[in-house]
Amino acid sequence: MDSKIVFPGDFLTTAEEFVAGKNTYEDISGRIYAATVGNAQFDLGKREVSVDKNGRELELLEVGSIIEGVVIMLKPQAAIIEIYAAEKDGRKLNIQQSIGAVPISLVSRGYVTTMDTKFRIGDLVRAKVEVITAYSVDSSTADAELGVIRAYCTKCRDAMGLFDSQLKCINCGNVEQRKFSTLYTLKY
Repeated sequence: MDSKIVFPGDFLTTAEEFVAGKNTYEDISGRIYAATVGNAQFDLGKREVSVDKNGRELELLEVGSIIEGVVIMLKPQAAIIEIYAAEKDGRKLNIQQSIGAVPISLVSRGYVTTMDTKFRIGDLVRAKVEVITAYSVDSSTADAELGVIRAYCTKCRDAMGLFDSQLKCINCGNVEQRKFSTLYTLKY
């Protein structure tokens, strides 16, 4: 096995030569890069490249992970989310300045006419990762425990409470619709 010190983003090899192992990732064009600081290990027998590091292993976002984030933009066909936390099987995952989307087809099990009846800018959302590509992370809020976990009034920006399956502003009394989670934080 060959070894050399690498840093995150360092080019290691191509997918034609080696398979991406621990603490590495492969881009859409088949190039393999280091995901962390450590020693690159090229296993010539298995044709696998990995990065060994002292300490905790880096765990990246993967399909099936549960993410939490803030809605930063609404488009006709998707809610764009800035992801601030992720976990899978009780393990926290490494998230750094990630942006994702909840496409209109993955919001709910039923038909959704417009995104602004399900999400608003500034809402805190809990979603499950369905697809990861080089350019996006598409997530679903169709399950009951997924969706908006904290909403803010569009009139006064105060927090909205959940009163008998209805979101109502605690300050001004405004009533709004959302695709809220069973884990919504302000229940009354």
